Amino acid sequence: MGTGSYIRTPEHREAIRKRAIERGYGKWMVGRKREKCPNWRGGVYIKDGYRYIFTVKSDVEAEHRLIFEEYLGRELTQTEIIHHINGNKLDNRIENLELIDRSKHMKIHMEEIQEGR
Repeated sequence: MGTGSYIRTPEHREAIRKRAIERGYGKWMVGRKREKCPNWRGGVYIKDGYRYIFTVKSDVEAEHRLIFEEYLGRELTQTEIIHHINGNKLDNRIENLELIDRSKHMKIHMEEIQEGR
């Protein structure tokens, strides 16, 4: 999903799928593609306040990272953080997104915690 240094390979995804089937999870999904799955919601879902999108290049990407990659014209590195200036994680307008490093991002949020926000 784009966080941390963990990379999902196709082999790893297949191994997880096989283990899930062996344990009886998701048997109804075997052989079905995204759009044919009864739980398909258009490839978008919200988790921890962020909007995620299913993509071709990976399983799932955070929408704000995809928007900023398009704006920059390149892929973001794992160490680059996209900060929501107004604090609304669903407000992914380019004017509300800021590319910062991890230490500055931590400083911003620590200040918010100290101020009681």
